[in-house]
Amino acid sequence: MAAPRMSDELCREALEAVRAADGNISHAAKALGVPRSTIEGRYKTALERLGEDAKGDEPKLILPDIVSGEVDVETKIEYLKKRHAQKKQANDSRDWAQIKVNHTRPFGISIMGDPHVDSGGCNWTLLTRDVDLIKNTEGMYCGNIGDTTDNWVGRLSALYAHNPTTRSDAIDLAEWLITELKDKWIFILRGNHDMWTSSRKDDPLTWFQRGGAPVLDWSYRFELAFPKGAPFRVHAAHSFKGSSYINSTHGMQRRNRESEGEADLYAQGHHHEWALRQEENPHNGRVHWYVKARGYKDIDTFAEVHGFGSQEHGASVTLILDPLETNPVRRAHCFADLEEAVSYLAWLRNGR
Repeated sequence: MAAPRMSDELCREALEAVRAADGNISHAAKALGVPRSTIEGRYKTALERLGEDAKGDEPKLILPDIVSGEVDVETKIEYLKKRHAQKKQANDSRDWAQIKVNHTRPFGISIMGDPHVDSGGCNWTLLTRDVDLIKNTEGMYCGNIGDTTDNWVGRLSALYAHNPTTRSDAIDLAEWLITELKDKWIFILRGNHDMWTSSRKDDPLTWFQRGGAPVLDWSYRFELAFPKGAPFRVHAAHSFKGSSYINSTHGMQRRNRESEGEADLYAQGHHHEWALRQEENPHNGRVHWYVKARGYKDIDTFAEVHGFGSQEHGASVTLILDPLETNPVRRAHCFADLEEAVSYLAWLRNGR
């Protein structure tokens, strides 16, 4: 009579015991409490019956190699190193960028306050007058202190319902302003309204001014350098940190104190009010100007509702600079009216 067939369960038990004993059959037999010959027979049968599955060395499935779509981390690190170097170079180029003025004749820079060209409160009669004055005045240049358009985004987009213009109109009007003064711009700042656009590359100002004067976020520090005469430093920002209800130039004065008088002139906009202040620092003898441009939005419902009031003058503030003048009080003059600044500049230039 043939011996009964050994069950698969006993085969697997022997197989697992030998594996657990790292192939030592005597140890496996001892672990199971059976004679060595018994476990040896069961193990041999398991190998014959289960074949390759008994070895346990190979996976049952061989999966394909899927190439990752991700760049390896070393490549990412090298890329980030280059990006950091590029960003640092970009930041350094904005730190007292030097503008070379290849003459010593008096000239002017009209710092235009917030244009808000698409707002129903924008005084286009005044804005076009000032654009014409800047364009047609020899030696007159300009800077844009920010907030060229309302650029309502997100929930604020509902405010377009109160504007006489669409976003498309706003872009056309901004393009007109930027290109009309193409050769006159020294800088264009992006204020908070402009910076609501998620990326500079989505910002129309960048494209209109491509290849011209820099379009920068919030602030610009530059130095005017002349063939003769001392340089003149300007720190222009959409706004400076700090405010006071009794001193509208507080933020600029604070910056001057904290930076130990880094600039000869500080200029800002943002608050839709204007101010001119000149003072001498008793600690270093330097004379500083603080100027604030109101902008061209002279009808402002928000300001009326909150009791801020409205001003009529100072939409732009204009610096007239005489590079060869050594007296700091006489060297730079600032005006809240562009027509007056143009007249003074013509008078100075005719004397040279």
